[in-house]
Amino acid sequence: MSDRLPFTLWHDLVGLPFAEGARGPAAFDCVGVLFEMQRRLGRSIPDCASNAELLADARRLWTRVTAPQPGDAVLLYSSEPLWHLGIVTDISPKPWFLHAYPKTGVIRSRLDRFPWKNQIEGYYRWTQS
Repeated sequence: MSDRLPFTLWHDLVGLPFAEGARGPAAFDCVGVLFEMQRRLGRSIPDCASNAELLADARRLWTRVTAPQPGDAVLLYSSEPLWHLGIVTDISPKPWFLHAYPKTGVIRSRLDRFPWKNQIEGYYRWTQS
């Protein structure tokens, strides 16, 4: 796999507004960004009704990995909402992820910088068919 997802795969999402529970196309929450990107990667992932359901699914349907690749999910500890997640877009030369946050909307951020680097719970890969 390449060290990064193609720019054309995700760049049109950057700048879209955040809306809780939104799955696109005009707004997204962090779960919506993950699902949209997985769809664009050709993966069919069942939606979930809540963050609690998402966390249960993440541990049941996704495989935790120690060496992330572009396209993997990153789960982060956060104060608001309690959990936050995104999708890894680049691993080299610097790790980046795409996510949606209430204050910024859809944004791409570095995983090796504050505040995210100290909030990583783990990386997960969709391995279901």
